Amino acid sequence: MALDEAIIKQFIASAGQHHFLAEPPPYLDCSICQTTLQEPVCCPTGAHTFCRRCLTDWMGTTAAPHCPIDREAFRIGEQPKRAPQALVDCIDALEVTCALGKRPSL
Repeated sequence: MALDEAIIKQFIASAGQHHFLAEPPPYLDCSICQTTLQEPVCCPTGAHTFCRRCLTDWMGTTAAPHCPIDREAFRIGEQPKRAPQALVDCIDALEVTCALGKRPSL
């Protein structure tokens, strides 16, 4: 059975976006992009958590890399650290809707 073209377009448009059944708590938001953390990582200093892409982009735009929150300097060559597993588990437990699950009624 072929999928309706409108549903396919909706799915493509929403790719990479999360549509949660309930609003996630604000402590799961990235301070850079202001959305729910995606691929969460910590600053090399380990104090704050951001989306991997946000922190990587941030580190690439400044001559002297530092934490966007407390401005603590990173040592040369330091990379983001893995976020605590408890935080990853909280994000993974969020319930999302599926764009393909919302078929229009005929």
